[in-house]
Amino acid sequence: MINASITRDHPRYGKVGYGLAVQVLDQDNYIEISHSGYIDAYCATLIYYPKTKLSVIVLENIAWDLNNVKRIFKVHDDIRNIIRQ
Repeated sequence: MINASITRDHPRYGKVGYGLAVQVLDQDNYIEISHSGYIDAYCATLIYYPKTKLSVIVLENIAWDLNNVKRIFKVHDDIRNIIRQ
């Protein structure tokens, strides 16, 4: 499930691996496994960091413009950046 069988373009991280419904980010010896989704007025992300065994769940119930993916997941990406520091 977490073995990346394909790669896809991520709006902020470039090419990332994609397993069975999970995204696998492996950059600079930093591994993050995540799954996210959104519909109008709701978005969620589950993130797992295997090296530290840290799990993070971010839930939002706010209606962002669905055509602006970078804005939809801005808070989620901000949390990721805090954790990476």
